[in-house]
Amino acid sequence: MTSPFASETPSPAAPLQISKKMLQALAPLPAVAVQMLAMLDDPHVTLKRIAEVAGRDVGIASAILRMANSAMLGMRGRVGGISDALRLIGTSQARLIVLTCGVAQLGQKELRMYGLASGSFMRHSEIVATLTMAIAREMHYAETGVAYSAGLLHDVGKVIINGMGVQAGMSSPEYEEFTSATQTLGADMLATERACFGYDHPAVGRELAALWALPPEIGDAILQHHTKLASGEPGLSDFVSLANAVAGEVDPQYPAWHHVPVPEHPIVPVEPLIVMSNELLK
Repeated sequence: MTSPFASETPSPAAPLQISKKMLQALAPLPAVAVQMLAMLDDPHVTLKRIAEVAGRDVGIASAILRMANSAMLGMRGRVGGISDALRLIGTSQARLIVLTCGVAQLGQKELRMYGLASGSFMRHSEIVATLTMAIAREMHYAETGVAYSAGLLHDVGKVIINGMGVQAGMSSPEYEEFTSATQTLGADMLATERACFGYDHPAVGRELAALWALPPEIGDAILQHHTKLASGEPGLSDFVSLANAVAGEVDPQYPAWHHVPVPEHPIVPVEPLIVMSNELLK
């Protein structure tokens, strides 16, 4: 059974179709993530043993430590060990981080269709995740782990669309039309995705979040991260949207056509976010 996505522009005559089976094939979890998820569900496994396994994956280990030190903000000391970090954030938060990082690592390789060299997608995603978490703290948002995960996964739909486009063949009409459009100055990424494939990367990302049973607010933030800031009380999607805009502007290696403008009236001061982004890029 396929899962079509809403399109604001006419779909191609024969759009690529997305099924749950296809998502699972294009988005398999790394072995370390699978092992850790099983261990986190086993009350007989010690945190020390889980920490040893986490240490095999730099991305997962770093995310756990970042999360723990975020929780320690304003207190004395710093969490340096993964076991201590796991004890501080708890197994439910750790499970979310492991699952999120496992999915996000799909973007480690080159996304040729999007003009992203190997490592470029992941670097941008990690900066957005850190900025989203910083904005969440500034806005007194309680679930910093959810905020980090939403930032890390905001563009994961690009990984799926790229994989499907490549599977369809580099000489396919969809692939050629998309790569040609990306060369156009001022190209609208979402409109181009919908015109070529029948759906855009925020919609695909939300579907992937649902497949992995991530909290609904993460899926909503992924879906809405290209929308304008809400006029009411800012929410998670607004945090991700601002973080995405700042991260894109600061990173000189991130293609310009991926950028979204920084809002004139941001919900938090932008300068500290720019400083933080530059530090992360060093």
